[in-house]
Amino acid sequence: MACLMIEKGVKKSADIKVLQDFTRHIWEKDIVKHFALEENYLVPYLRKQQFPEYIIRSLLNDHDLLRNFSARLLNGGASYQLFLSFANLLEQHVRFEERLVFEKAQEMISEQELEKVSRHFPSEHSSFCKNYPVKFWE
Repeated sequence: MACLMIEKGVKKSADIKVLQDFTRHIWEKDIVKHFALEENYLVPYLRKQQFPEYIIRSLLNDHDLLRNFSARLLNGGASYQLFLSFANLLEQHVRFEERLVFEKAQEMISEQELEKVSRHFPSEHSSFCKNYPVKFWE
């Protein structure tokens, strides 16, 4: 949802400062915590299960790339193009997790074991995007 909101904001030429604030909001309230959960719980577990290392490295590389993008966006290097690139990379990362990481995990790991790992993750999607007070995307 955040990706779509950023893309809509860019199309509407929303104020760069508002886009930065929104990105900081979702970054700090949601994405950073999500990455930490994946890196602290999911990745070590996958490694124990002999999950393909190239997939794990891709997951972690995406995290690093997104951290670099967010640092530029939030520390003065913001432009509409950079926001679009960030949103595109974030969306690709989410799709990668859905279509490759989690699909492969379901093939390799029992449902009971996956349930144990999933307990570390929130059961609901965050509402940080929808609750952002400035509706720059509308």
